[in-house]
Amino acid sequence: MVKGGGLGYDPPMSNAPPDFQALARRYLDLWQEQVAAVAADPALAEAVARGVALMTQSAAAVAQATGLKVNQPNNGPKADERTQQPSTANGAPPVGPASDDPRLDPDELARRLAALEGRVARLEAALGGGGPKPDAKPRGGRTRRLDPA
Repeated sequence: MVKGGGLGYDPPMSNAPPDFQALARRYLDLWQEQVAAVAADPALAEAVARGVALMTQSAAAVAQATGLKVNQPNNGPKADERTQQPSTANGAPPVGPASDDPRLDPDELARRLAALEGRVARLEAALGGGGPKPDAKPRGGRTRRLDPA
């Protein structure tokens, strides 16, 4: 139940700080009880062991992929050494320069976009629909109400 005004705090909770030593002892006791319960159940202990093994394998794979030596974190290459060009002996060759694909040319893209805008304008005109012309920009500001007079 919430007491003590609109802050949502229970007054006894905000009076004095908790005893951190007692909380730490309580946490360790609970942790030891959980570990003992897991160890007492063979199926659960096996499942936890498999989970820990999978996490360890994943961490080792990440370390290897980033160039760190497994179980030797201080002997791996530094961050700036890992960001240099990769050698072809350890992996795929470096990526080459961008291709001359016309779909990646900004001028070609602008030309094709203008052509599409023209087609849309012609379709709208043929259907009798309105809509701004391709070069028209939307008007800024607020719309005005017309007085019925």
